[in-house]
This record gives sequence, structure tokens and C-alpha cells, in this order.
Amino acid sequence: MTNPTGTLSEAVAEWQSARRDMEIAKGVRRLLREGGAKAAGWCHPRDKRVILADPELTAFLRSVTKAGAWAEERDRVRSKRKRGHQPEGTEPLPLPAIIRCLPAWRSWGRMLIEAERAPPKASVPVAEAGRSGGNSSGGTLADRDGGPADEADGTLSAKRP
Repeated sequence: MTNPTGTLSEAVAEWQSARRDMEIAKGVRRLLREGGAKAAGWCHPRDKRVILADPELTAFLRSVTKAGAWAEERDRVRSKRKRGHQPEGTEPLPLPAIIRCLPAWRSWGRMLIEAERAPPKASVPVAEAGRSGGNSSGGTLADRDGGPADEADGTLSAKRP
């Protein structure tokens, strides 16, 4: 006889995972869509809590925000909304498309997290590291990176454990 409890618990876990992804997708959609009409770094507190609960997605979104990857789209939406027009050719981002993107975004975030946890290759001073690079300035490569990714980047700025 099969174990109905195991099947039921698997179904409930799958439903909870799908529900969590739907809430995350709604938050990401609002972040992408409404973030352009608001001041830089604006995120609704509820959406922020939902997104911050997923550390891999949070790492990815912080890197995108820090790189300014959404800046041009936000500027275009801001300029259209300032004039009172609905941006032409734009429809709400469909939630299923965002949900399909979540695994890729999470894998990028996982790589970013693992890169931060990896022992830094730059722990040797640059002046002593091979000298063939032609860079004789002191310090380490980590000193020139600008520090951790969660420095005052605006959107989703919360300290990670």
C-alpha cells in the first residue's frame, strides 16, 4: 500500500513552493514596473520582505541594480509617466514569464554568493602577485572592488547574515 501522507506532504510542499514563487514574481513585477516611476531604490516593504526571503534572488537583483541594468528602461518609463502617458507597447509583465526566469536568476545569485564566500584570490598584495601584470600599486584587488555588494545600492538594501 502506498503512503498517502508522503504524497500529500509532497503535494503541499510543491503547492507552497509554487505559491512562494508567485508572491516573489508579483514583487519582482512591481519592482520592475513601479520602480521606474518612483525614486531610485524604491520598493514596497511587503515586496521587499518577500524578495529578501530568497537570498539567491536577492543577490542577483542587487547585482543588477548596482550595475544599473534597469536604468535606461526606468528613465524611459519616468519620462512617459511625467507627461501622463501610458508607455506604448508595454503591457504588464506576465507572472508566468517571471516565474520561468526565477531559476536562472537564482542560479546567477547562487554564483554571486559563492564568489563572495570563496577564498579571495586577491588576498596577496598586487605588487607581490607575479609582477608581470604591470600593476605596481599597493593594496589588494579586493581593495579596489569597492567592497561588498550590499553597500547602499538602494533597492533591496538589507544586511545579509
